[in-house]
Amino acid sequence: MSQLQLLVSFVGFFLFKTGLISGVPYNGDTGQYLGTFQGQGSSSITGHDIAGVVYVLDARTLLVKEFQYDGRAPDAFFWAGSSPQPDISGEIVPLDDYDIPLKLGEYDADENGLYIILRLPQDISTYRWLSVWCQTFRVSFAQIDIPVNFQSHTRIPISTFTGTRVRADAVYIENNRQIYFENLDYDGSCNEAYYWVGQGAVDSSGYKALDDDFRANPLRSSFTDRDVTVTLPRPLTIHNISYVGIWCHTTGRSLGRITIPTQLNVPIYLEEPYLGKLLGFFNFDGSVEQNQHRVRGTIYAEDENTLFIRDFTFDGLPLATYIWGSPGDGPSPDGDILPVDGSIAPLWDEYEHDYVSVRLPRGKTINDYGSIAVYCRLAAANFGSVTVPDNFIAPGPHDLLNLGFTPRVHNVYARNVKIIDQHTFLFRDVSYDGNGPNAYFWVGVGNTPDEKGWKAYWQIASDNLQVPDVDEISRRTVDPSPIPYDGIGWDGSVDIFVWLPDWLTVFDIGYISLWCIPFSQNFGHIDIPAPADLNIPPYVQLNEFGNYNCEVLKRNQFHVHWRINEEEEEIEVILEGRIQIGEYLAFGISGSETETTMIGSDVVVGFIEPIVQQGGYVTDYYLSSREQCVTSNGNSRGACPDDRLFGTDDVEYEYAAYYEGIATISYTRPLDTGDIYGDKVIPTDRDVYIAWAIGPIDEEGRVLKHHSVPTGNHRINFGRGGSRCEILEGGPGQPMPPWPQLLIFADTPTTFRATIGQSGGRRGYEGIIGQPGWGIAWYINGLLIPVITVKRGVTYRFEVFGGDDDQLSASYHPFYITNDNRGGLVKLPYRRD
Repeated sequence: MSQLQLLVSFVGFFLFKTGLISGVPYNGDTGQYLGTFQGQGSSSITGHDIAGVVYVLDARTLLVKEFQYDGRAPDAFFWAGSSPQPDISGEIVPLDDYDIPLKLGEYDADENGLYIILRLPQDISTYRWLSVWCQTFRVSFAQIDIPVNFQSHTRIPISTFTGTRVRADAVYIENNRQIYFENLDYDGSCNEAYYWVGQGAVDSSGYKALDDDFRANPLRSSFTDRDVTVTLPRPLTIHNISYVGIWCHTTGRSLGRITIPTQLNVPIYLEEPYLGKLLGFFNFDGSVEQNQHRVRGTIYAEDENTLFIRDFTFDGLPLATYIWGSPGDGPSPDGDILPVDGSIAPLWDEYEHDYVSVRLPRGKTINDYGSIAVYCRLAAANFGSVTVPDNFIAPGPHDLLNLGFTPRVHNVYARNVKIIDQHTFLFRDVSYDGNGPNAYFWVGVGNTPDEKGWKAYWQIASDNLQVPDVDEISRRTVDPSPIPYDGIGWDGSVDIFVWLPDWLTVFDIGYISLWCIPFSQNFGHIDIPAPADLNIPPYVQLNEFGNYNCEVLKRNQFHVHWRINEEEEEIEVILEGRIQIGEYLAFGISGSETETTMIGSDVVVGFIEPIVQQGGYVTDYYLSSREQCVTSNGNSRGACPDDRLFGTDDVEYEYAAYYEGIATISYTRPLDTGDIYGDKVIPTDRDVYIAWAIGPIDEEGRVLKHHSVPTGNHRINFGRGGSRCEILEGGPGQPMPPWPQLLIFADTPTTFRATIGQSGGRRGYEGIIGQPGWGIAWYINGLLIPVITVKRGVTYRFEVFGGDDDQLSASYHPFYITNDNRGGLVKLPYRRD
């Protein structure tokens, strides 16, 4: 078995968080074989592509490996019974730790490593079969027959345990990482003894094992008749060791050992990925609302601002339904929408055992709410809720105080060491003389560093202490770097982030240190508290934009976030801007390689849907000139969508949300679209000039003239990493008041001179008329769009200077007299006189 197969916990957590699979990773051990699902036919009713192999982990726990099911039946469940064949007398077998019915969704056996845990309501010996059963049609899609009086064997006995200072009535292998000692006695003769595992002869090359508290604590006093479960340290399993025993570190002698048999098929060590602090369950309570919409899920607090819902299930049928936070004991209309996966749109889709992240609104923490619910605003209905306990303490960083010996070794000292999340530490104000050869940040089990520890990764922190986005692939394939050996080291003003190897968490180690390999010297270490004493985030939350880079385009108004997907050769972009409904955010590549310019630029325009004020649109634009998009003789020019210019729309909308005046619009596009009619290649190896704008949209969703653009040249290197922005706070603010409406009273013959000029933006045409314009407007006798009062029977003369070339829309516009303030009649499908 390779080491990669043994690395379970973090990989499991990573798969849960990224949504790569629905289930848990499988590491090779299975337990007792029960059978393989055999379908009951291939018709449209009884087929459903079901497959899977079932193993018995204990008398009431089953493992289903490589399960496959198309998810198309209306209410299919795992189903077990004692009748000769599957029928309605059976009962639902819950998934994992649920004691509530969960309809089966789609499962794909092609996802390597997938398995499902089933919890039998009764002992397996009471059942005759296990089935995938549809309650609506009362039919079994596939089944496994269980032999009469089937007996599970969970513990594998080894032998009694007798040594010079220890004895036990019996020793059992529980699973691939745990060994159970029954009625263990120890005389306490060694003042530093350890549970010990290894290969070959029992000597100092073995490893400390973990006690009932999951710590490698020394045995310093005697005890009798103690039942002890010993857990192997990562990445070991029983397949990597040949003995288990007790070792006296003081004398370097074995106090007793037992040989581990080979070729064992044992249950896997079932370890849930750490998802944060359990908040509660969306439990089925028998109410009509919950019975209708099947709301299920387990809620964890990742930190005070972030929740994670595991196995979220909801049929998606009711309108205007949200994850909802209310200040009181139960859901109420005065609560808040809680954004799901970055969006505050309603829960439109059906969820089947999905994993969703919930980021609380800006300025709110979990303690601002009394309940978290799946809540329908339209019907004021609670489909499932969880109560937030009083004085709930959400996960947060854990202080470990300072690091360093007295006197110091190689001047190593850190003013403070903090656990940031289950994989990350922050060392503040680090000192070190730079004279330690081949020395590393070092972690291991127990409370004393030794050569059996593991190297850890490190990086000097930026000034704002933002946790860098460390590439997961490189962390798994590149060996950690030694600390400097340059005679200079660190002067006490350096902050350093330290990461554990991917297969370790802080719950697996007892210390973190600086360690010199050639001389086996500890430069300084600090103990890690027991897992029960840690309440830390599963992973650090930078902000709602995760590991995206960020650039401020306009301070406190417009940010762009992005990351490069190298595998798909595309860029993922989030536009975040303080705008009003009816305005757009535009961002892209400048029309010039030497400066920021709008003409010739390739941008994406995004805006929020103006009616429901949630969701939105993105469109690929090319700006051939400063005028509004016009089409003449089949050719378009101006600020036009690509598909109006013989090109293609190459952006893909992801999501959009609008909250407290902040629009968040996400899209992806290829780095090189291949569209020669307006799209530019986005480089990742150098700076490139960019263009952006904010402005109004018209009733048809087309851009009008901007009111905010760059004031100088602006460049971005899209291939860089680690850049962050401060979070945009607050609402859009109060708009500037429009200029007063200008009036002309003409009761005698008058000549009016009409000329085209700038519209005045939001305080001019847009503010006065109450609707957006392209950026040009009529001036009458030098006054911006005045109201003219005339007298019946009096002759007036209009001298119109509106241009004579309709190809130049920036200086050409028809002139007509009307009492309709809409304008733009030439664009309508019919003409009004």
